[in-house]
Amino acid sequence: MNEVPISPEEREQLIRLLTTSRESLRSAVAACSPAPTRAEGRPGWSPAEIVEHLVATETAIFARLQTILALPPDATRRSALAARDATILKAVPDRSRRVEAPSQLKPALRFPNLDTALATFESARLRTIELAESTQLDLRSRFDRHPFLREMDAYQWLLFLAVHTDRHVSQLRESASKAVAAAE
Repeated sequence: MNEVPISPEEREQLIRLLTTSRESLRSAVAACSPAPTRAEGRPGWSPAEIVEHLVATETAIFARLQTILALPPDATRRSALAARDATILKAVPDRSRRVEAPSQLKPALRFPNLDTALATFESARLRTIELAESTQLDLRSRFDRHPFLREMDAYQWLLFLAVHTDRHVSQLRESASKAVAAAE
């Protein structure tokens, strides 16, 4: 089968979004005051729990991508979902809609502290960026179903990782703002 790699523009967008969201997460974590690893007695997740969720998501989707990319491409459906890119880029970072994480992606105290969680995220994200930089597989002709967004191609799964991180960067920033306001 003939592989049609993503275009240089798509690759550049993907790498930029993955890199930018990683940098935004670093910045948001740096702005967090030292906090307990667990958000016991408070609504929402602690910064460490948010980053742990991001690690779990990045790791699970990367593993899922390995399965998706092992499938033969289906070029007959290549353009069927192209318009979904815009939906993913807009809807996923929008925190006005609350979505409950699947149980396997919820924080479970996998890391002793925020620094360890962030370092683990950095390692997982680096692997994702390397895939985006190097793959010559046809990401637009391999598909899998997302529980909320329905069917997405492999490129869109990578887009999802970038903007999902942005979603939780916003959550970290909201949490930091509330902590500052409460301290005043």
